[in-house]
Amino acid sequence: MSQTALAKKIGASQGTVAHIENGRNNETKHIVELARALRVRAEWLATGEGEMVENWPFLRVDKSDFERLPTDVKEDIEDYIEMKIIKRIQ
Repeated sequence: MSQTALAKKIGASQGTVAHIENGRNNETKHIVELARALRVRAEWLATGEGEMVENWPFLRVDKSDFERLPTDVKEDIEDYIEMKIIKRIQ
């Protein structure tokens, strides 16, 4: 992803992203937005500590969006995944 594209995703300028990337702006207020856009954990991005990515299997679905779904919809999704796994094993 280009600096320009990343800047647009986080609502900052390309120059700000360049400064963050080059280490000139370590204390950024954009850390949460950067982490979300890059699909990494904010703690890891800020400190380099812990796991880089959360143990979340879906690349195109944010965990927070999934968690807001009604329980019956989440159960349907789980049933579908289970069916696909069983079908693949057979």
